[in-house]
Amino acid sequence: MTARRGDEVLQVLACDIAARPAAPGLSELAPFVTSAAPHPDELTLEIDEAGRSIAEAFVAAEQVCCDTIGWHLEGQPGGLRLRITATPSQLEALAGLLTHHIERVQ
Repeated sequence: MTARRGDEVLQVLACDIAARPAAPGLSELAPFVTSAAPHPDELTLEIDEAGRSIAEAFVAAEQVCCDTIGWHLEGQPGGLRLRITATPSQLEALAGLLTHHIERVQ
């Protein structure tokens, strides 16, 4: 993935960041992400149970500001699964953002 500037990413994601309520962001969610799997039509994140409240608040906020993207949080044994459905370019941008935040945690 080529690096994109923040304003370009927001444009690709079609997000209205001003509409986003105060909530945890990817930097707060990243420590709880145990795996990330890209697929052609979705990005699937496995999230540790300890991050449940952060994941729930994150998804609720993203559903407001990035409403053209599907944010599907599902309970799983021992944790959560977040399925993000979007266009290929949106998924690429999200994967890049997630990778950046996970690398900062490690």
